[in-house]
Amino acid sequence: MPSPVQIADYLGANIVAYDYPGYGISTGKPSEKTFYSTVEAIINYVTVTLEVPLESIVLWGYSIGTVCSVHAAMSHSVAGVFLFASVASIMRTLKSNTCFDDGKVKEKTSCLDSFSNLDMVGVLKG
Repeated sequence: MPSPVQIADYLGANIVAYDYPGYGISTGKPSEKTFYSTVEAIINYVTVTLEVPLESIVLWGYSIGTVCSVHAAMSHSVAGVFLFASVASIMRTLKSNTCFDDGKVKEKTSCLDSFSNLDMVGVLKG
C-alpha cells in the first residue's frame, strides 16, 4: 500500500497527520473520548486556522484511526472518507470469530463495547 505522502503527491493534495493521546510521540491516556476530541481539534485547526473548507477535506483512517474518521464524518460534511483495515469495534476485533454471517451483522453491539465503527458507519450520508 502506498504511503499517505505518496498518495498526496500523486493527487496533488495536502495532508495533516496526527497522533492520538498515548500513541506515537503524543502524551496522555488513550480512550475513546480523547480520540474523538483529538480528531475534532484537528478538524477545527484545518478549517479555522488553515481556512480549508470542509467540502475539500477527505478523511483517511487506518485500523483504530478509522473510528476517528467515521466519528468526524458523522458530524462534519466532508468530501469523503477512506477507511483502511477498519475495525468493527474493539470487542468484535478481539473475538476470534467474525461478527458477520453471510454479509449480515449477527450480533448487537454490547454496552461494554467501544470504538464501534459498525454502528457509526450506518449513520454516514452517501
